[in-house]
Amino acid sequence: MFQPEKSSTHIKEDNNKYHLDGPFCSPSVVASSVENLWTTSKANLGKMQLMEALWLGCGAQGMKVWLPLFPRDEGKTHNFMSKRIMLPFKVDIYPLAVLFEDAVILGTGSEAISYSFGSLDRHLPSDLPFCMLDRTSQIYLHHILRQLLRRNLGVHALDLARCCTELPYFPHVLELLLHEVLEAEATSKEPIPDPLLPRVVAFIQEFPEFLQTVVHCARKTEVALWPYLFSKVGNPTDLFEVEIWGETDKFTS
Repeated sequence: MFQPEKSSTHIKEDNNKYHLDGPFCSPSVVASSVENLWTTSKANLGKMQLMEALWLGCGAQGMKVWLPLFPRDEGKTHNFMSKRIMLPFKVDIYPLAVLFEDAVILGTGSEAISYSFGSLDRHLPSDLPFCMLDRTSQIYLHHILRQLLRRNLGVHALDLARCCTELPYFPHVLELLLHEVLEAEATSKEPIPDPLLPRVVAFIQEFPEFLQTVVHCARKTEVALWPYLFSKVGNPTDLFEVEIWGETDKFTS
């Protein structure tokens, strides 16, 4: 729940007495089932969307990010409560911290193990279940990009992705984005009226890693799904020729 401060306080005059209105607006609920939240006061003009986002840990419901959508007009000002969108996404770990600039979640993962031992007393259990905890991390950028593209916010998805291209795992982010959408749509038993894959392909084509992403995705995908993949990304022979000519230009330049 947020209760934003009013932009200006209103003073009323009554019989030469001044009364100050309440300095806050009406409260508004932005999320429920919130267990943890993360924000930062650190500034990075190159990654404003990530730095000014509010991250929420919602237990079994996964995580949510309250992402700012900055106007394209650079002359317009914005504040924390300017236009934002709440994007939910699933995580495989329990989040403990968010590395804002690195687009990484730090947390713990658990694995249930059953320890068997002999027991002389048949009334006592012979199996002892317990969990092993491991410190781990998870990247989340592909989840956010997917949600933005699904909502036809491709311009904001591009702005977010372009500020993260220097991350060493950015090509892997594009690969995860393509692979997850491909598997979800190609294995769907129900017809998809508005497929997301064409938008994902058009999005990845904005980056020089496009061909590399397609190759890595195809290698890790079942052959049965290849026809659906190449019906969206293009003929594999044509893509191969484009890659060959691109490499040739690098060597001759």
